[in-house]
Amino acid sequence: MRLVWIATVLIWAGGLFWFFAPTVPRFLGGDRVTVLLLGVDQRTGPGGNREPTRTDVMTLITYDFATGRGGTLAIPRDLYVTIPGVKDSQGRDLQDRINTAYFWGSARGLPGGGPALAKATVGRALGVAVDHYARVDFAGFVKAVDAVGGVEVDVPRRLVDTQFPKDDDSGVQTIVFEAGRQRLDGRRALQYVRTRNVDDDFGRNARQQQVLQALRQKALSVEAIPQLPTLFAALGDSLHTDVSTVTFARLALALRNADSGQIVNGRIDENAARQTTLPDGAQVLIPSPDELQRAVRGVFN
Repeated sequence: MRLVWIATVLIWAGGLFWFFAPTVPRFLGGDRVTVLLLGVDQRTGPGGNREPTRTDVMTLITYDFATGRGGTLAIPRDLYVTIPGVKDSQGRDLQDRINTAYFWGSARGLPGGGPALAKATVGRALGVAVDHYARVDFAGFVKAVDAVGGVEVDVPRRLVDTQFPKDDDSGVQTIVFEAGRQRLDGRRALQYVRTRNVDDDFGRNARQQQVLQALRQKALSVEAIPQLPTLFAALGDSLHTDVSTVTFARLALALRNADSGQIVNGRIDENAARQTTLPDGAQVLIPSPDELQRAVRGVFN
């Protein structure tokens, strides 16, 4: 019930996913606040236990209350970085894909679990302070999109993925998205942001930002108002965050006057990370330090 109430306040203030942006207004201490938005495929294993999982979507969201400026930075899941506090078989700091940090934090039982290690890993890799996290599972994402009647996206070209996993993980299926503007329901929107066999991590990040922006716009629209109760219910058990209810509520007031023109949507692209094949055959993205920092500064400055 607490999460439902939070969602109610925040959607009225600034949109379904945009409410993850700022989390501590200046009068609560600190001008800039940064939140790591995590999209996870939370599975239930044998005996009903939740299995440690990797994050499929990672987006850093920052807002500066002193300037009224903020931004989002989509993080490629294959970015190859140091996972702080985790050692490899040789006793060295583990080098792995950035999306495994959540898994390692949960699997190793580290303090704060997956969310804490994900925040620490992203902060170390990008050179920024990550204050909070907000985690949404895929089931909640699908329900939220359906609750507002779907989202409108402009697919830049025809996309065909013949290896997309089936919903029950019993094999693979072929999914197709024709080029052009179209409305996606929750299931199709999830496929659109998750498919990676049609291009690469960079293209996938662009699609994720596209859908999140469309979802924010739809959640704020007048026609979505009758669906808000359903939307709140969909978020109930799917949203987990370390941001307090009081902070969320106070933020809602500040967000009413947020100027969308002051928000920058950034990505870590091919200039900031190069695709490399490791000796074991794994394909990862190796950060280019100078270009990576340029991408970060483009959002944080």
